[in-house]
Amino acid sequence: EHDVIVNLQGDEPFIDRLSIEKLVNGFNDKDVQMASLMRDFKDKDELNDTNNVKVIENFPMQVVFKEEFEVRGEVYMTKTDFIILNEVEKISSGLLSSLISFTNNGGSLLIVPPSRILDIQAYNILLSELGLDTIKSKKESEMKIDKFNSSHAIFKNVFNKKLEKANYPISYQNYLLDRNEISSQIIGFANRQDFLSSYRSKNGNIYLFASPLVDTYNNFTKHALFVPTLINIAISSVQINTPYYIIGSDKEIIIKNAELTTDMTHIKGKGVDIIPTITNKNGVKSINTHNQITENGIYSFEAEDKIIEKIAFNYNNSESKLLSLSKNQIQNFISNNNIKYINIISTKNIGLKTIIKEHEIGKEYWRLAIILALLFFGIEILLIKLIKT
Repeated sequence: EHDVIVNLQGDEPFIDRLSIEKLVNGFNDKDVQMASLMRDFKDKDELNDTNNVKVIENFPMQVVFKEEFEVRGEVYMTKTDFIILNEVEKISSGLLSSLISFTNNGGSLLIVPPSRILDIQAYNILLSELGLDTIKSKKESEMKIDKFNSSHAIFKNVFNKKLEKANYPISYQNYLLDRNEISSQIIGFANRQDFLSSYRSKNGNIYLFASPLVDTYNNFTKHALFVPTLINIAISSVQINTPYYIIGSDKEIIIKNAELTTDMTHIKGKGVDIIPTITNKNGVKSINTHNQITENGIYSFEAEDKIIEKIAFNYNNSESKLLSLSKNQIQNFISNNNIKYINIISTKNIGLKTIIKEHEIGKEYWRLAIILALLFFGIEILLIKLIKT
């Protein structure tokens, strides 16, 4: 019986000791039954890699809702990336203005319409202000939800093959939308009308369901595709700051500070002062150092004598790639290159600590010497007694 069992994966052998100690100390709380370490992703490619486990930290970070809205699955996101409005019929003008600004600046918004809309006209004004199609009527008829746009980014790596004879979710009633705005269908009904569609809002995205996610309207929340749909919407909404840049990669550096109004900027640090090139693409500003940074460290991005951001530069980690060699290969390398003063330690069944200690202080022959001295001393005493008798 053990109090705590730590499972260390074979592909993560270099996790620092302090992190493991913090994990184990978490079990001092009797309510903790299971725990795991996590870290931030370095970039969006790492985040989208299906081999990497995602974790929701205090999900949902930011959400406005009336009723319980259960989302199952794992994802990492920050509080400024994704907002869900679940069955919210009325919002203040201030919140509406904030939502518009939020999506225009790259945020993502998911809207699930209410199951009972008391004032359809007011709700349509809300949808219209957000640049979405409005509701024209309600349709009550059973219909399959069987149009899944597998080429859409939301379903990237979800489908391994074409959907045929699948057990599709069923809709019992839904809202019919006016087709006045430009949108992209993600999921559709059997009659090709939209069940879930996406709209561009300058630098952000707005996702709109044509039906509430409740049992009286459809069984989508109980379908296997509900989880990847919601999770991938969340993942695609995440805006990740690159923690560092590689020296010599010539990668553009994204500047998140929206208050930057001048092109006269500097990158300072390590005794250098560089004036980078600034570009503006779709409202996103980026700078290029043209490989003028040659030393690793933390540099300041400054404008008008004010520090806008701190930027980290690291050397390429190619020299850190591990290469495994056998004992014979190492011996051949040593002899071929005439390398001296190197010992190859072979552990076999002996502890590494013991072998290193032997190399430092030599083999401990004194123990054997003491045993032999005592043995000979005993033999001498025995012989003396025999001679006297």
